[in-house]
Formats: sequence, structure tokens, C-alpha cells
Amino acid sequence: MIRGIVSLFSLLLAAALLFGGCSHLPPGAHRGSSSEFFVIDRDVTWKGEVLVDGVVVVRKGATLTIEPGTRVAFTSRPLKIGDEHEGFSRPGMKVEGRVVARGTEEMPVTFTAENPAGPESWDRIYLSFSKGSLFENCVFEYGSYALHAHFSVFTVKRCLFRFNREGVRIGGSKAEIIDSVFTGNVVRGINFKESENLIRGCAVYRNGTGIFLHSKDTRSTIRGNAIYGNERFDLQVGDLHREDVDASGNWWGTADPTEIEEKIHDGRDQAGIGRVFYRPYLPFPPVETSGVEGVVLLEKRGVRGEVFALKSIRGGFSDADAVNRVFSDDDGFFQLFLPPGRYYIYGRRSDESGEFFSFTGRNPVTVEPFQVVSVALPLVPVLEGKGPACGEGERTSLSVSVERKGSPVSGATVVLYPADRGDLHGPGVASALTSQEGRVTFRVSPGRYFVVARKGDVTGMRGKVAPGGLYGVSPGGPVTVREGCRQEVRVALFEKGGLFDAEGGEEER
Repeated sequence: MIRGIVSLFSLLLAAALLFGGCSHLPPGAHRGSSSEFFVIDRDVTWKGEVLVDGVVVVRKGATLTIEPGTRVAFTSRPLKIGDEHEGFSRPGMKVEGRVVARGTEEMPVTFTAENPAGPESWDRIYLSFSKGSLFENCVFEYGSYALHAHFSVFTVKRCLFRFNREGVRIGGSKAEIIDSVFTGNVVRGINFKESENLIRGCAVYRNGTGIFLHSKDTRSTIRGNAIYGNERFDLQVGDLHREDVDASGNWWGTADPTEIEEKIHDGRDQAGIGRVFYRPYLPFPPVETSGVEGVVLLEKRGVRGEVFALKSIRGGFSDADAVNRVFSDDDGFFQLFLPPGRYYIYGRRSDESGEFFSFTGRNPVTVEPFQVVSVALPLVPVLEGKGPACGEGERTSLSVSVERKGSPVSGATVVLYPADRGDLHGPGVASALTSQEGRVTFRVSPGRYFVVARKGDVTGMRGKVAPGGLYGVSPGGPVTVREGCRQEVRVALFEKGGLFDAEGGEEER
């Protein structure tokens, strides 16, 4: 009896192992020379959830088509295959034929790890003597060299490479990489040698090194990109790259040549390697992968105005420091392209009736890759305050008048923020309520201050103004208060409404 039970258990176990093994067989593939290889030798389509627990090899003449919304997840188990050059240490794909992975903005194709544990959770998609592969609206994440190509011709459009060891590694190939984003790749975003590549319209930021040129890459074109904020270098010329590099026509996150050169490693820093010629560089980011859109309002009517984006407001609302700027149309609508990042958005308008300004409590706005954030910018008049009154016995102070449509606003909370703080949220260095005349006076230390006023019900720890409440910021901020001087400013408020999350978002204290 016991022997019969054991025999039955053995059969069930064998069946479980058989069907369990088949459960990891990718669609349209058959097992190759080992249990860790899966071969696709005819045209196959993937869709939905695909789990890969080995290396999928797409043979010459075969096309693997991957439909929108497909998630290809690789396991992380170590593999014992291949030689040192082309061997895979973890699951991945080797493409000798071609892959056509065409997602959409709403339904991208995702190449990821089954259980992500950081970069190198899976190996790579390796194009080997492959022609005609296309990756469009795809996400590559948690890989080693997420997309790796030798002697191949392929195209990448509107793809996101993040959290890999390297985003793209290319050798002896011809690639077009257009309108794509590389971020969070711990060693390099883009790495190529002896290739003829076109890199255009890409945002390359917050990687170890943005772009690395190994050798003989002068036939490549790197133009019209935003390359900025990488940890080591934005662009690095390798030890074997003897030729000079034309990298003109890109945006480097700054208009200061000294700052640009500090983040470029080339023949200026190391003898015997090529120099990077980055001039003329672009004053504004050229990418169209992300940004801010919305409407400029005057008394709840769309009007023409100019919209600016700043990386920091420590220097005030300085138009000259804008990362990008754009005019709204006659109906007030605008689209401001920005590479991914954190920005302060404000608006201005000048006409025969005066000067107008808009800055909402929703600031700063965080723009993610391939994201367009909607905002509204309600304009208020720029009100001229009195110049500083200084003299013997005068106490150092800042007087604030708060108004709405020319009338004083009583019971408004006025908060002072030091200019070097960098944001206008939470408690400031001082706060008080306005009087019946809409005024309040602060005894403050000399310094530079932003003045924020709001009135209405608030919600949450950050003091978000409820719909129907009032909000405003002094457009001349930061205001300078000098020792022994009385400074006066006037702040105009706008009413929080309901357009684009209430006329410019949830206004915060």
C-alpha cells in the first residue's frame, strides 16, 4: 500500500514538474540546446503578461512582435551559459532576427524584472547582427545593459530607460534614438563605440554618466537633446577616443560655459583624447517628451501672456534665469516643453491697463518622463509698494498690505519665507493676520523675504486653501529688508476656482 502511494506521488510530482516547466516557456518558443534557452524561429506575437526564465533567442528570419500594453518580466536566477563576451548571467533576450515592440503612450511595452531588486535584476536585450528592430513607447527597467547591440541596425522612439546598470550599450552599429528618456541608470545612460548613431530629442539626466563615447564615434550625431544633472559627467570621452566630437546644438541645463565644461570630460582634462565642441549650445531645452500645459487667466478669462519655468526661486522671479518660456495664445492656452524635473511656473502680462503677475501655491510642479502637467495661472495686478523708509530711530520692519480687486482683505494670513529656503510651503519665519485695513507689520531681521498671503478654509498639514479661498504672492519677491529701514509691499490675491484643479491647483500656505 505504501509503495502504491509513493508511486502515485512520484507520478504527480513528475507531472507537476513537466507542466511547471512548460509554464515558463514563452509564447511561440521551443526549448533550445539547454533548458535555459528558448528559441523563436518563426514569426510570433506576444501580448499580455510574458514571463521569461532563461534566454529567448530570436533566430534570423523571425520577427517577434510585441503588442501595446505587454509586460515582459524576466526572472533573476543566475544562469550558467555562454562565453564571456556574449554570455548571459541572468535571463534576457538575444535577437538575431528582429523585434518590433510598438507600444502607445497609454499602453507602453514594458521590459522589467519579475521581482525587481535594483539594477541588474535581469540581463539584457541583445541585438546581434540584427536589422530592422523597432522599440517605440517602451520602458526598459532594472536590467544590466538593458538594450545592447553589436553590428545591428535599429530604432528607438519615445522609450524610457530607468534604473538599469546602463540604458543602452552599442558597438559597431547604426541606431536612431529619438525623443527618449534616460534616467537613474547607475553607470551610464548611453554608451557606444565605433557606431553611427543619431541621438536626438532625448532627455539624459540623473545617470552616473549621461553619454559615454568609447572610440571612433565621430560619425554619430548628438544634437537637439537635454543632457543635464548627471552625477559624474554629462558627456565623457573615453581613453581610446582620439577624435574630436561635435556635440553642438544641445541644452546642458545651464547657459554658463564654465558649468557646462565642468560636466564634460574630454581632451581639456586628459591629454591624448578628443575634445568636445559644444558651442553653440541651446538656451532652452529642445525636448518634447514632457512639460506643462494650461491657461493664463485674467478675471477667469483666457488672455495672452508669457509663461516661465524656473529651477529655483532663490534668486526671485527672474525672467533671465528661466529654463524655458512661452507665450500663451489669445485664448490663454500654452504648452511649455520641459525635460523631467521640478519647476516653479509663473506668468506675466503687460498691457495698457498695467502689469500683471501669476504664481500659484501649487508650485513647484514636478514633471515626470512623458508627462504633461496641467496648470492654470490666474493673473493679478502688480501693486507698487513704497520704497524703504530709513532713518535714525527707525525700526527694521516689513509692512504688508493685502488687497483683492482694489479693496483691503482683513483676516488674511500673511507668511514670510526667507529667500534661501527655496520653497513657499509650510510655516515661515513669521506669520500674522491682517487688520480690518488689510495690513500687518512684522519686526524682522534684515534679509530677503518672500511674502505669501492666503485666506479661506485650509486642509492638511500644508495649509491648502479650499475652493473659494484667496491666495497671492508678492511679485517683487524676494523683498529686501535693510537694517534700520521700514519696507512696505502690497500683495494682490486671486480667488481659487475650479479650473485645472481649482485655478492653478491647491493653493498652499
